[in-house]
Amino acid sequence: MGGEPQENDTVFQKGQHFGQYYIIEGLNQGKTAHKYLVQSIHNKTSMVMEIFHPQLTVELKESFLAQAQVLMKLDHPHILRIADCGVENYYPFLITEYVPHLTFQDIYSASKKPSLTVLLPYLKQIASALQYAHGQDIKHGDIRPENVLLNRNNAILLQGFVPGAIMKNRDRLTHQGIEDVNRTIFYTAPEQIRGKAVLASDQYSLAVMVYKLLCGQLPFSGSYIEVANQQLHTPPPPLRVKVPAISARIERVIMTALAKNPAERFKTVEAFVGALEQEHNESFKSSGGRRTPPPPLAAPPVIPPVPISPPVKPAPVPGMVKSSTAPPPTLSVPTWSPPPVAPSPVTARAPQSPPPSLPVAPPSLPQPVKDSPLARRRDSNTLSRRVFAMGLVGLAALGGAGGWYVLSKRLVTVSPSPTLAADATPPAAPVLVNNKNVLVFSGHLASVNALSWSPDGKLIASASDDKFVQVWDAKSGKRKLIYSGHTEEVASVAWSPDGKHIVSGSQDGSAQVWDATTGKKLFTYKGHKDRVNALSWSSDSQQVASGSEDKTVQVWNAADGTLGFNFLGHTAGVLCVGWQFGNSSVASGSWDGTLRDWATVQHGDHFNAGDQIFAYAGHGKNEVYALSWSPDGNFIASAGADQTVQLSNGDDGTPRPVFFTGHQRKQHVNPVRSVAWSPDGNFIVSGDTDGNVYVWKVAGRKTVFTYQGHKKAVNAVAWSPDGKTLASASADNTVQVWQTS
Repeated sequence: MGGEPQENDTVFQKGQHFGQYYIIEGLNQGKTAHKYLVQSIHNKTSMVMEIFHPQLTVELKESFLAQAQVLMKLDHPHILRIADCGVENYYPFLITEYVPHLTFQDIYSASKKPSLTVLLPYLKQIASALQYAHGQDIKHGDIRPENVLLNRNNAILLQGFVPGAIMKNRDRLTHQGIEDVNRTIFYTAPEQIRGKAVLASDQYSLAVMVYKLLCGQLPFSGSYIEVANQQLHTPPPPLRVKVPAISARIERVIMTALAKNPAERFKTVEAFVGALEQEHNESFKSSGGRRTPPPPLAAPPVIPPVPISPPVKPAPVPGMVKSSTAPPPTLSVPTWSPPPVAPSPVTARAPQSPPPSLPVAPPSLPQPVKDSPLARRRDSNTLSRRVFAMGLVGLAALGGAGGWYVLSKRLVTVSPSPTLAADATPPAAPVLVNNKNVLVFSGHLASVNALSWSPDGKLIASASDDKFVQVWDAKSGKRKLIYSGHTEEVASVAWSPDGKHIVSGSQDGSAQVWDATTGKKLFTYKGHKDRVNALSWSSDSQQVASGSEDKTVQVWNAADGTLGFNFLGHTAGVLCVGWQFGNSSVASGSWDGTLRDWATVQHGDHFNAGDQIFAYAGHGKNEVYALSWSPDGNFIASAGADQTVQLSNGDDGTPRPVFFTGHQRKQHVNPVRSVAWSPDGNFIVSGDTDGNVYVWKVAGRKTVFTYQGHKKAVNAVAWSPDGKTLASASADNTVQVWQTS
């Protein structure tokens, strides 16, 4: 074939030749795959071809073919068989049997709720299929009604097994408008969201489907991020409240399968369905009732064969027609209703007790993949973008359906407008830490990298590796809005001093200015060539200083992006920036171990605007993670990987020992990652990799309070404008609001 693939959104037309198949009819066209009824050129057998988009990269071709060959070996009466696979003109495709069918989504709507008597025979077939796949260590990962087919013989066929190479290939592009995005999250297990899918994740998804089929409603509703948070932390609403006729024992079985911890679910998916049947049978015995068979349904109609037209001048290479043309007609399938299937006894283990309530703080998450220098910044247990996106539903191994791709792409899809979220239940709760009241905000799905108070002290904006910035009430934790303008993890956030705007910086290389009340994006600054690690507003709210992995510090107009200064001097990425009181200079810290100060105005006869004022190297070769100016602008506090917080003069960088060494550990290195000077100038707060936060007095460098509410690295700390309250953001996915007295 030769050369790299060209990205095209194509539709293949009737009569075209694709590999060893002729296109007969188009069945459906999605954003990431097109399905066609095809005929083999060898035996004239009608099959279904699914052509995946985008085209494969060269290095993924062999992976796709190897993984598809494994899936082709799945041979079970209730799994839709994959008969062939291939790559044509860089387009990967799978060939499955042509089976006229309806999906569970087609058959059972919210108003048409089947009884458990009707469902059980189907559930047993689904469980049998999953158990077979699980026996080969293959997870499905996308169990939902759309992927459960019922053929005209009233047999279940499970579809949706897709090679992992397809998901990896899709991740390199940003696809917008994927309809499966919102549907998938409703069925996704908590551990899948965290990137740790296990075989029991399919059991959770099946239990969600059973819950919905029985009561007509999903356990959780809301925006994507709200549902994801509920999947992680909120017990499902009691099923009996929605359907009082369901016994408590049946409800307990379903709730066991919906346990947040996979270890608390049934040992196998067949054990789950077996327990359902056992309790269903017991409920009839205990009530003294007789099972009444469902009324007979009409036999399925005979579906006429699809007429096969002779191919029309097939070309050896498929022609490409832009998808803006009218789509080919959809193959019609007659409407029919499935007849009842007699249930069969299944031995089940005893149902477990309902899972206990989860603690407020979310459970520990996996460590990031340390495959780039950026991982150093978060190698203290933060969940990196690669782990979060590439492993969202844990389907890097074979057998995963579109689940993790759909979830990860949802997190990189730019919404046309922010999602406003008026939470019925705030994603926060008060707890006691160090015998003090603390508000723990757990609304993020991944490490929280930065936070900023509103100037009036009422709200907090927090930025996360989940690619969102959330604005929420500092007292109640109630979410005000979610900003979703970035396509990759958000590293920095800052609230303008006039309270009107927020600026956020991201791995996507942009800094975006948006309305703090409505979330409307006002301007995108694209002057950097790499991740924007740090942001700071001038006191007049007119200019923004930004620091980036591209080694530059840039000062630009917040309204139109006009570049005022581009400071060059750091030899590695910039991790922190901060305006000096009076806007006369901007300080910056870097991976290169230096703290530098840059003039933004003329400094008498000493420095011109744009000059470097000083370069302080007191942290040695250890990176400078954070900095904070004293309120009077005379001193700078810098936090480093050498486990110290150092003070230096703001005019020339002269060190002002002694340094604060409360973070130092003898057993291991404990870098200091965050620092903030109190508004009255008397105290400094600093957070470290171990998850500790120290409040210490500037005079004498003595610790006055130690906060230990976090489980992982403290990436950011900030005082409220009145200096009475502190907020700390962590790799444990939380922001915690607390006081020292």
